[in-house]
Amino acid sequence: MKDNTKESPAIVSPHDKLFKAVMAHIEVAKDFIKNNYPASLLKQIDLETLTLENGSYIDEELVQSETDILYKVNLLEKEESAYLYLLVEHQSTSDKWLPFRLVKYMCRIADQEKKQNPRQEYLPIIFPLIFYNGKGRYADSTYLFDLFGKFKEMAKEIFSKPFQLVDLNDIPDETLRAHQWSGVMELALKYARREYTQAIKLAWVEFINKIMKKMERKTATDILIILLNYTLDQDSQGKGRLLQDWIRECAKTNSEVEKVMQTLKEKLQSEAKWEGIQQGIQKGRQQGVEQGIEQGMEQGIYRGESNIIKKLYSNLRDINKVAALSGISTEELKRILNDKDEILR
Repeated sequence: MKDNTKESPAIVSPHDKLFKAVMAHIEVAKDFIKNNYPASLLKQIDLETLTLENGSYIDEELVQSETDILYKVNLLEKEESAYLYLLVEHQSTSDKWLPFRLVKYMCRIADQEKKQNPRQEYLPIIFPLIFYNGKGRYADSTYLFDLFGKFKEMAKEIFSKPFQLVDLNDIPDETLRAHQWSGVMELALKYARREYTQAIKLAWVEFINKIMKKMERKTATDILIILLNYTLDQDSQGKGRLLQDWIRECAKTNSEVEKVMQTLKEKLQSEAKWEGIQQGIQKGRQQGVEQGIEQGMEQGIYRGESNIIKKLYSNLRDINKVAALSGISTEELKRILNDKDEILR
């Protein structure tokens, strides 16, 4: 494996120099492996194929107290290769976090292998070994799960089983609607790449009415603003206006919803959406007015705010030019320009 995570660090410790220099000789490495790896492993590898890999995987801040070396070897029966990873600990005392660091280094090896072989179907097998030469015997556990303390068994269960997956494709819409607070978010994400259904509308309206009635006012307002911003982001997919229509339905019967929509409208008018078009107009003084307006359109009109359309028209005074730049029909532009009370259209 070439181009490893990082080049081997400069060796400053005499212990590191000794270990690296001697273990660079394959015959010495074979002897070390035969004498220190378990027999069950030795039966599965072909030591005659042992090769030394370049690079290091240890944390930079630990180069004074650790060194590592990596070998590649063929497996006897699987016609595949594996890695033998040796981590040398030069700390004078044992370190309880060593098993965690070892796993981290092994993940770096696997990650490097994956990057170098993107078509490889599986992760490599890595056989680790810690070589310790502290003042006294190594007193801490070498078992990763001991680091979880009283939650050891829980951790073992988590790491030894497939991770929990929530696949929205497998959950019926009605089930998601029944989720008290998270249902509308789950449905919106489920249909992010699909056409909206009646279930989406019902969930959207029910949720907004529910949060405005049952949640603390500030929390409900914050969530509603999040939903409104989401509808603006969805405008590019042609879904934003439909979502906004559903919110307007709620606003007809709930004055708080209407207030939030008005507040957001005013906020949008004072933010970057209008700043973007102003920047475009400024650039237009140097590059041509229409080009500058178009740049402003790209930055500021993306979310379709009607106020920006009106500002554009006040600068150009030509509805056909505004239509050409915005892609909005002249009929729609006339409706927008004549509607003084429109919210978020």
